[in-house]
Amino acid sequence: MGGVREATRPTDAREVREALERGGQDLQDLVDLLRDQTGVAMATITVLDARTFCFTTVAGAAPFETEHDQAACRWSMPHDRVFSIEDLSTDPRTATLPFVDGRRASLRFYASAPLHTPDGDLVGRLCLFGTEPRTLTTLEARLLQVLARDVSAIIALRLLDADRDAAATSDEALVDFARLVHELRTPLLTLRGSLQMASDALDLDAESLAGRMLAMAHRSRARLEELVDAVLRLASHQAPEMAMVDLDAVVAGVLEGMAETLSAADARGLVEPLGVVRGDPAQLAVVVQNLVGNACKFTRPGVRPEVHVRAVDLPRARRIEVFDNGPGVPDEHGQSVFGLFQRYSRTEGYGIGLSTVAVVVRGHGGTVGVGPNPDGPGSCFWFELPHPESHPGGG
Repeated sequence: MGGVREATRPTDAREVREALERGGQDLQDLVDLLRDQTGVAMATITVLDARTFCFTTVAGAAPFETEHDQAACRWSMPHDRVFSIEDLSTDPRTATLPFVDGRRASLRFYASAPLHTPDGDLVGRLCLFGTEPRTLTTLEARLLQVLARDVSAIIALRLLDADRDAAATSDEALVDFARLVHELRTPLLTLRGSLQMASDALDLDAESLAGRMLAMAHRSRARLEELVDAVLRLASHQAPEMAMVDLDAVVAGVLEGMAETLSAADARGLVEPLGVVRGDPAQLAVVVQNLVGNACKFTRPGVRPEVHVRAVDLPRARRIEVFDNGPGVPDEHGQSVFGLFQRYSRTEGYGIGLSTVAVVVRGHGGTVGVGPNPDGPGSCFWFELPHPESHPGGG
């Protein structure tokens, strides 16, 4: 998926190879899974570096390298799709290769899917090699495609690690925060691949209970990936991708993704028209999700949670207010509550959500705060975003 790394220059093969080395067990697990599920002799992650194919992560053999003209991958590289050769020994393109004719091995079957850099360039292949001629099944082709996409995403994440290390910051708390959020991505990639394979293998009726539950899991996973990517972009010091944002649509999407959380909390919500602001829609969704989630988490015993969201126009900004009917925030915690890893109650959590809100809003040139709910017990968390005409360049 996009948004993991904003490329400012082409990524070279050396960077990709280093990223694969940092991939470690995550990538090894993927090629092991691919080999186990297809029953081939060998599965590999392969990168083209100048005139050499580097088989960097391998299941079924040790890592190795092959000259460009001596590799079956040379024929698949021009194809941005799944590619296969059923019998290498009878195909004129590959019959005389050393890995086919017995000089180095006697491989017969080959299939692969493309690997991309964050820039979208083809950089290598996720490959299958077998010792008997065979036909790639539809399910195997889909598995190749899904896992190749996950390998590409892990490459992008490891490149992001390198970028963040190169742009070292003195804010140690932010660095720790970025690393923590980053670690969420790998299990999300595994979840995405597993859900996709479950969808393909089970062929469920979309209207059945199981079909609807699987579709909900897909939507929740996609939403979480979007949110994590937005925070990663923030943590790597990338500016918000500014656009005119319909806050009503953003809040509606967030509430849909939080339906299970809201239901479990038996929370009631009221959202007044919020209008349009200038900002990054994915990052603003992070803000809304954290504030609404906060309102559902911090409650009073025996009191049904209520969340009220509204907008107030100020002379130079639009203020979004999120009211709750919880225990409220003590005055002495009014500022520190937005600090990283700061908590003001015994409620479960890591003290990340409100700090994320603060970092996102400040990155938009705005401000955040908290005060009492004027209509009764509870809090009012708010954030202000400059009106479009207050931004350089206007709207």
